[in-house]
Amino acid sequence: MKELSVKLNLPCGLHMRPASVFVREAAKFKSKITVFNGDQMADAKSIMGLLTLALGNGSVMRIVADGDDEDKAVERLKKIIKEHLDEENPRLGD
Repeated sequence: MKELSVKLNLPCGLHMRPASVFVREAAKFKSKITVFNGDQMADAKSIMGLLTLALGNGSVMRIVADGDDEDKAVERLKKIIKEHLDEENPRLGD
């Protein structure tokens, strides 16, 4: 099991557009990936689940992956959050 916490730098929070990018990336991995916001948790591969976490700007998102590609999954999702979902520096096409 691999986990990490990432502080979100999204002025509008994790709304539909960035959440859909995150879910699309999470779905590429075989590992079970769970996202936490405090005590609440959701499947990282479910857009509705992720949106129900109400992750706002400055929220700390904890990502837990369990499976064969857990290391790659966590590193890729961290990169997506830090480099592609930052609305001050969006690079979604990379």
